[in-house]
Amino acid sequence: MRKMQTGFTLLEVLIAVLIVSLCMMSIAAVLVTVHRSTNSGYLAQQSSQLASDIIARMRQNSAAAQSGSYNVSYTGGSITAPGMMCDPSGSGPCSGAQLAAYDVWQWLNVVNTTLPGANATVTVTLTANNNYDVVTTVSFDDTPAGTTLHSSSNRRTFQLETLL
Repeated sequence: MRKMQTGFTLLEVLIAVLIVSLCMMSIAAVLVTVHRSTNSGYLAQQSSQLASDIIARMRQNSAAAQSGSYNVSYTGGSITAPGMMCDPSGSGPCSGAQLAAYDVWQWLNVVNTTLPGANATVTVTLTANNNYDVVTTVSFDDTPAGTTLHSSSNRRTFQLETLL
């Protein structure tokens, strides 16, 4: 008479380990994709916030903005410090143009350190209605997310347009 076997055979254990391993690898792949998309979203939010920041600075110093003192085109590299380091609280002896140069320098430093491969442009133009149109464009290298999320381009661009 045969005895009934209890427990698992070695083959059953190996199959169970294989199934669990495949599930763990799938979960790891999902976690990597989530991390990439979260980082991409964070950088997009930062570029939006940076574009809003320079516009807020321009509104505080609108005469210099209207004269073109905030117009800038940055494509990477070093950022030259302005000749005068102005105190943003207004207690220093700075002109509007000097404060604009300080604002742009400070803003570009934050853009450069916050966003990988950053490019930024700010243009102020007078419209036909005698309004000042401000276009701020901030772009960054989104290669880690670009390879899995939106493979057509690895650069993400945020553009904000408003009137002064």
